[in-house]
Amino acid sequence: MGLSGRTILITGATGALGSAAVAACADKGANLALTARSLADLSALADTLALPVERLLLHPADLTVQANVDTLMNAVAARFG
Repeated sequence: MGLSGRTILITGATGALGSAAVAACADKGANLALTARSLADLSALADTLALPVERLLLHPADLTVQANVDTLMNAVAARFG
C-alpha cells in the first residue's frame, strides 16, 4: 500500500510502537507529523530517517493538555494542508 502524498500524525512517535509506525510509514512515502514530549528524542528519531524536511514535522507536546492538542493540529494543517 502506497502512502505517497498522504499525511500521517503519529503520537508517541519516540516510543517502541510509535517509532516502528514511523519507520513503516516513512518507507511507504507518507508525510509525517510526529509528536512526543521530548524535542531531543524527536530530533534523534528524525536523524534515523532518510526523509526530506518537506515531508517531516516534529512537534513536541504533552497531549494531555487540550491547548497543546489544538496547537499541534494547527501546525499540521499549516504544514501539510
